[in-house]
Amino acid sequence: MKGGFTLRFFTFIYERFGAAGLLFVPFITMSMEKVCYDTFQAYRGHDIYTTGPTEGAKGGFPSGGSSLPSFSLIPVRSKSLSSSPTSSSSSSSWLSTSSKSITKGW
Repeated sequence: MKGGFTLRFFTFIYERFGAAGLLFVPFITMSMEKVCYDTFQAYRGHDIYTTGPTEGAKGGFPSGGSSLPSFSLIPVRSKSLSSSPTSSSSSSSWLSTSSKSITKGW
């Protein structure tokens, strides 16, 4: 079978499942996208159910994803990864503390 990936993919689906299989392709790909989106949000510690849609949101996937079931493959992290990095003053205090402990033995 010659052709690009898309042609081979749809030919395989059509030969294996017929026309009904072609009708399910959009639902399967949207489900795969939602799995990736929900898993990424859970990894970052963002629970889409506690931070529901804001007022005026149109409410489709993914902006209204909180109205759909979660397809996340992992639980939501308790600590969010989107928090701001440590300030430069705390970094400099760590550096000064570590340099003191290194030079202490000299």
